[in-house]
Amino acid sequence: MRSLRELERGRVARPRPSTVDRLADVFGLVGIERVQFHARAAAVAGVGTSASVYAPKDPAQLPIVGPDFAGRQDTVLLLDRLALGAARPASPAVVLLSGVAGTGKTALALHWAHRVADQFVDGHLYADLRGFHPSKSVRSALEVLTSFLVALGWPPHLVPNGLDAVAALYRSLVADRRLLIVLDDARDATQVRPLLPGGSRSVVLVTSRLQLTGLVAAEAARRVPVGQLDVGEARELLSRRLGSSRIAAEPEAVDRIIARCGRLPLALALFAARAAAHPTFSLTALADELDESPNPLDGLHSEDAATDLRTALGRSLRALSPDAASLFVRLGTADDGHLTVPEISDLTGLPRRRVGELLRELVLANLLSEQAPGRFALDYLLQAYAIAVDEERLTRAVGG
Repeated sequence: MRSLRELERGRVARPRPSTVDRLADVFGLVGIERVQFHARAAAVAGVGTSASVYAPKDPAQLPIVGPDFAGRQDTVLLLDRLALGAARPASPAVVLLSGVAGTGKTALALHWAHRVADQFVDGHLYADLRGFHPSKSVRSALEVLTSFLVALGWPPHLVPNGLDAVAALYRSLVADRRLLIVLDDARDATQVRPLLPGGSRSVVLVTSRLQLTGLVAAEAARRVPVGQLDVGEARELLSRRLGSSRIAAEPEAVDRIIARCGRLPLALALFAARAAAHPTFSLTALADELDESPNPLDGLHSEDAATDLRTALGRSLRALSPDAASLFVRLGTADDGHLTVPEISDLTGLPRRRVGELLRELVLANLLSEQAPGRFALDYLLQAYAIAVDEERLTRAVGG
């Protein structure tokens, strides 16, 4: 009441955004009416002009997706059910694609997003959150929200200050709209939460190398694991990249290539890039080259840090605590690839309770799989990476 009185008497010419928000609550303003109320308050305060008008736009921010996407049909149908199935009365549908680096989470997200794009009549928003970007420049929620507001037609000079105010405006702006929002490469749940829209008509698709259990627990996100391709899907990927006739001509070599690449999409794509650059090379010769490499990762590299497999796995490893990173490397050099907590405790000399804590960290980072309750294993290429890291540390230790 005091705020209203001071405004009426002209004693307050620049109401605080928090005051304007509380007044909007009192008046029961929602959706476009709330947005216009904020705009007029900003104009009165001199931030905008009386002619400032919010003209809603239908953004179309989805990046292009390559034509050679292969496999994942079961996952695509699962996304249809989770995101487009039963309506949620009070909140948007949030789906999380989670998996280790190189499993093709972004490609899958964009493939599905383009497939269903026409069902979202109010547009599509996309943000690369750079959670594990080579530049280490993780994008803040405030930066992403500001770009979303502008894409939705909000005047840049009327964007309020502070994350809470910007997030509140964003939720009001999209409360009644049906949007598809793709949040790629999330670092943690804290980065994602402010980007979730108000209302229940929108769908949010998140990708992350982590399992983001906080997002699953608090926001009821539905987690969809993204792992290796099966053999048929891996062969399809190679066929799309190299041509079906080249793949069909050397089936035994293709089987060896798929196995050596661990059925990991990024590894297969890196191999295909080398094979495509040398169309006269036989796949048998290239498979022999992979088999003769001391480490499978030696033949699967790129000069681009964003697509180099070893570099990508390194960014995941650096995000771990030092003890968890050390345990990851130790597990990679173990003779038995399937170990229990007691066995790992005996192997490392660590107390079982501490081993359990570190194993949970590795599982949540998708760097270790729990094959059965209490039994853990490293995937083929992750074990190869752990061995490579161990060898590099040994070389540095002896001054090589």
